[in-house]
Amino acid sequence: MIVISGLGQCSALGLGLDGLRQAWLDGAQPKVSVEVVETASGPRDVSVYRVPPVILPPKLVPEAVERRMSRFARMAFATMNEALADAGSPAPADRSALVVGSAYGCLDVAMNYQNRIFQYEHAGASPTLFASSIHNSLASQLTLAFGIRGPNSTVATMEQTPVSSFRLAYDWIQKDLADRVVVLLGDELTAYHLYALSQTEQRLPAGEGMTAFVLDRESLAAKRYARLEAPQMVCESPPAGKVFSAGTHASLYGDMAIGTAFETLLAALHVEREGEIYSCVQDTPGLAQQSLTLTPYRNP
Repeated sequence: MIVISGLGQCSALGLGLDGLRQAWLDGAQPKVSVEVVETASGPRDVSVYRVPPVILPPKLVPEAVERRMSRFARMAFATMNEALADAGSPAPADRSALVVGSAYGCLDVAMNYQNRIFQYEHAGASPTLFASSIHNSLASQLTLAFGIRGPNSTVATMEQTPVSSFRLAYDWIQKDLADRVVVLLGDELTAYHLYALSQTEQRLPAGEGMTAFVLDRESLAAKRYARLEAPQMVCESPPAGKVFSAGTHASLYGDMAIGTAFETLLAALHVEREGEIYSCVQDTPGLAQQSLTLTPYRNP
């Protein structure tokens, strides 16, 4: 069996589980920001949930590395660090693995790289920005910083990214390729998103953020929020227990392509607190429904 042994999150509610628990239990709401976007038809207001500035723990990475780090990378490092600290009892480096899932990846860095070329032509091509803009570069940085020597992969399948990422991590443990897999899921709001949102009617503020889950082989876990059943890439039967769909709690984290990641985090907290079964469902137009189910951990 596989269990979720550590959790972390970074959103407009701040870094850490405390802000999310407060919102869940006490009804606290994240702060809404309004950003003005210049368009061909004039300025437009876009409502967003922005992640507050992220300060990394001392000595997590060298100062020179931290200075060059993108905001998206900062969110990832801080959230993964929190989840690993929450799980405790580190697995051997060669038995630890990482899956990074993101619908858009380091899009802000990629746009900066492209804009510099537009402005300065070939002389504006920055090797540093180019390296950081590659979609799987973040996974490489994280494995080096956290001493992960097992497999690592980057998943980008838009709304289906969360379930796909969990399935890959689940299979790695089941096939004995790793005893622990960190699943890191997140996206940032960029100028690209803001412009696109300025052309639509918003139902909810747009969100950004990062979630982190530590999946452990049950016999080796020091802490257990919930058991993870095999994620269903194509649902063949109705999901078990109480169901969270993508966007069920979007008022807490905002409108996001990978909102199912935050729903899964909330489901894990519910399972731990209530001892009931929860499923998270991803419905994507034109594609098969996906789901993952969390069940309570009970001592043998």
